[in-house]
Amino acid sequence: MDSLRSKPYKIPRSTLALWSAREYSRRFWWCFIAIPVAGLIAVLGSEYRLLQGLGLFGVLWPLSIPARSVLVTAKAAKRWLQETTLVVEGQHIYFISDDPKVGMRLKIESIRYITDRGSCIVVDLPRFNLLFVPKSAFETPEDAIRFLNLKSL
Repeated sequence: MDSLRSKPYKIPRSTLALWSAREYSRRFWWCFIAIPVAGLIAVLGSEYRLLQGLGLFGVLWPLSIPARSVLVTAKAAKRWLQETTLVVEGQHIYFISDDPKVGMRLKIESIRYITDRGSCIVVDLPRFNLLFVPKSAFETPEDAIRFLNLKSL
């Protein structure tokens, strides 16, 4: 593949938290059914207060996802608040920034897959690490498609 370069972009902290919460919900949707149902069974079916209390945590657990998403993305948000440019050359993807702490190099072969999620493109790395690239960062829709085709499902 010939090189591909994005426009410089930033990802606001709130947007990063929203994208992360959405991706988390898509991947672990079965937990949103199993944990609250088990909690409801514990609340309604147990005579022990401790088990009812634990069951209540299970019922309310899905409501905590937005807050956990903000906490989990706090460190990453500092990185993506810096202006970053994505460059694909050869077998690597580079995230280039003026701040050397923000820069990153990935081998394309280390990426599990790249997925289109509407307003962003999700780069899935091993151990559930995720990188987000706004679609608006690409010069043309064809550039976004070329990036998606690096390693898509």
